[in-house]
Amino acid sequence: TVSLVVDGTHVTLKPFIEDLIREALLGMIKSLKGCEEPVEIELRVKRKE
Repeated sequence: TVSLVVDGTHVTLKPFIEDLIREALLGMIKSLKGCEEPVEIELRVKRKE
């Protein structure tokens, strides 16, 4: 399951977008040493000001 919260508001994702985000993140994270089999991922992004 992928959930997206933008500025405190939950955003509903279409299945295609949910799959795209999941697979892209898993692909990048699995390449990191020590993160080969992640179960849960939490990512927070803040814009530079």
